[in-house]
Amino acid sequence: MFIAVAFAWLATALFAQAQGTGTIQGRVYNPATKEYVNNAEVRLEGSGQITYSESDGSFRFSNVPAGTANITVSFIGYSTAKESFTVAAGQTAVRDINLISTAAAASASAPKDGVVR
Repeated sequence: MFIAVAFAWLATALFAQAQGTGTIQGRVYNPATKEYVNNAEVRLEGSGQITYSESDGSFRFSNVPAGTANITVSFIGYSTAKESFTVAAGQTAVRDINLISTAAAASASAPKDGVVR
């Protein structure tokens, strides 16, 4: 009897915990080269969780509290990308994150008339 009660309590506790969290997953992409980025640092802000993108650009965070979650993605030579996700309990929020090289970002902000001021 004790084992059955303990098991029921544990199952209820785990279910309740899972209901308040979700998952974030995505891939880090370089639109200039049309390739996914391997080994980009992905941080879940406010949690201390850090992961790195896989060879196919994929990343994943589990047990993210339901609500708004912010991530930052950084890689040497690229501008840091910041994204906001809405995480629903028991669901997975999915998004591709584009990284733009700092060289491309600099040329995009350069004057179009060729005159440097």
